[in-house]
Amino acid sequence: MIGGSKRRVVLRAMASTNAFALFALSLLIGVKMLELPPAWSAAVAQLWFVAVVIQVASWVNTAIGLDKPFEPGDFIVVGGIAGSIEHVGLKTTRIRSLGGEQIVCSNTELLKQTIQNYKRMELRRIAFRFVVAYGARAEQAQGTAEPSPQAATGRMSEMPPAAHS
Repeated sequence: MIGGSKRRVVLRAMASTNAFALFALSLLIGVKMLELPPAWSAAVAQLWFVAVVIQVASWVNTAIGLDKPFEPGDFIVVGGIAGSIEHVGLKTTRIRSLGGEQIVCSNTELLKQTIQNYKRMELRRIAFRFVVAYGARAEQAQGTAEPSPQAATGRMSEMPPAAHS
């Protein structure tokens, strides 16, 4: 059984393919009724074949709707774009960046790149770099290197407000 959004993608793709097939069939019938040379029928059949191949290629381009590498609410990084997914459509995906602007990306371009989906991570590791001044005392340097209890448990909500910025 196909889910709701996947079913819509498949039905839209089938509808457009049926429209191509109906158009090509009506063209073949028209050529036959006008009693045009058989070469015309062959040409129409070739055009119909090309139309079907182009439609199948567009199905591959809408594979993001079937594959679901991300869904609304996921935080992803693709190329130089980092943000939360707002909407996944048949042709485009809308991303809300960290700066607040909405970025609209073509699904074909998204599928050509490596997608980092941070929402599906079970464990996240963060590396911090810190510098100790040359004239600092040993007690000052040692206090800097010790992790806080909040960092060890990974709960950001318990950290002081200054640590969030």
